[in-house]
Order: sequence, then C-alpha cells, then structure tokens
Amino acid sequence: MTYNIEILPSGVCFQSEVNMLSDALAQSITLEHSCSNGSCGACKAVIQIGEIDQQDPFDILSEQEKSSGVFLTCMSKPLSDCAIKVSYIPELNGMICKVTPAKIDSISIQGDVAILVFRQPPNSNLNYLAGQYVDLIAGDVKRSYSIANSIKMNTNIELHIREVPNGAMSKKVFSEFKQNTMVRLEGPKGTFFVRNSKKPLIFLAGGTGFAPVKAMVGGEELIESPRS
Repeated sequence: MTYNIEILPSGVCFQSEVNMLSDALAQSITLEHSCSNGSCGACKAVIQIGEIDQQDPFDILSEQEKSSGVFLTCMSKPLSDCAIKVSYIPELNGMICKVTPAKIDSISIQGDVAILVFRQPPNSNLNYLAGQYVDLIAGDVKRSYSIANSIKMNTNIELHIREVPNGAMSKKVFSEFKQNTMVRLEGPKGTFFVRNSKKPLIFLAGGTGFAPVKAMVGGEELIESPRS
C-alpha cells in the first residue's frame, strides 16, 4: 500500500510503498544518503508520526537512537502515513540518476593509483555537482568512485582508482582496460557537494579521497585569489 510521507520541517511530501529513500529519490525528492544499503548511517531520520518497518542488518543505530525513533530511510518501509524529521536537500531535486555508456579516453597509472578519463556520447552527458560519485560498471563488476572533476572543468569524467589486491575491478583497471574500452557509468549519486554558505571551509583528504575535493575546489573556485 502507498502512504503519504511528510518531511519536517520543510512540509514537502512524497509517496512511499516499498522503501522510503528509493521512493523519495524516484520522485526527485533528495534526502541525505550515501551507501543506500544500511552500512553508513548517512540517511538517519526521526519518526514523528506514523509507523515504519525497518531492517538494520549492520546495527548502525544505538539502542538509545532506536528508542528515540531514529531509523534509516534506506532500510525502511512505511506502514502508515508518516511525518519524519530528516535532512532534505532541495539542491539535488530533479537531478536524475541514469546509466550512460562511456569510453576510456585516457588511462594513467601512478604507483597503485589509476587515473582514468572517460568520454561520453554528446547527448548522454551526466549532470552532477562537484563532490558526487558514480558507479563504474564493467561487465558484471560494479564499484563506486568519486568524480575528480567538475562539469565546469571538463565534460569528461575523471576517476581515481586505487589498486586493491585481488580486487575484481582492480584486475580490469590495471590489467585489461585500455584506451577506447567501453564501460558504463551510473550516476550521479551521493550528497557530498558544496552548500551555499559564507562560512570558511577546510578540506582534509588523502589518497584517492582527494578526488571529490579536487572537483569541488577546482570547479567551484573556492580558493580566494591572493590579495595585493
């Protein structure tokens, strides 16, 4: 059965039947989230009115949180009309997650990190915000990687991929991929991006975790020009 879900305090509503998070995203209502499988806790919400059925296989929530009505939208389905308090991100509303074909334009191996640049068909370019990520799909292997460039920098997609011993995607990237290899990209995904704010920002990143920061700093011109 389909139920009405109200987001507090915004008052925005959406319909949900199977999964609160996926149902909201399908209606272009973006709630805070990341992994979408219950392992990170980014999609925590608080039930104010109504009933839900929640699975919590990773035991992300403490007993105190559970007793306070905290739940994960990615692991929950409604059992009635509900009002929930959750982080709502209108900046991402209308941004459609899709699968597009892509070819490797260039690949550079630097130690245990591969820098791959993908080109997409002209009419299939992903629309995303700097800081978001995509799923790289090669055959039956699918892995998530942050985009290392913003659309303002280049319409191609740059990914930084660290080699993982015996990793299924690592084997493809470091042994099989070459220029013009065809893959698929699914995205955009994630809620990591620069919010409108006058407060100073401090980024701390290392290794391939530098990728989304590179996109945000380079594409959004966050670094002030030196004063004379």
